[in-house]
Amino acid sequence: MRAGWVCGAGWSFTARYQGLELDALGDVVDRYGRYRDTPGLGGIGLTRDPATGAGPSACPVVLHGIDLFGHPRREVLDALGDGLPPTVRLRGDGEYLSAARIDAERVPTT
Repeated sequence: MRAGWVCGAGWSFTARYQGLELDALGDVVDRYGRYRDTPGLGGIGLTRDPATGAGPSACPVVLHGIDLFGHPRREVLDALGDGLPPTVRLRGDGEYLSAARIDAERVPTT
């Protein structure tokens, strides 16, 4: 694990394990004043190292009982359906997803 730096976050850390990178950040402030500050955990992201290949990994990343990186992207997205909150973002350039991110919901100041 190592400390990091993310603009607007009071703290951030990165850890790597079994072909996955975990990024966490918190105590987020909006320097423009559009959103309320977010104390505590502001977001967490998981990225699969492309060198680990496709298919199930030694350390599955599961959302709603589905291994996000262990099955083809189309199958995962079909199984998850349209019910994911907007604070969840999934990404992948190839046949498989390679990143998942969940952020705290930002609350406007007005």
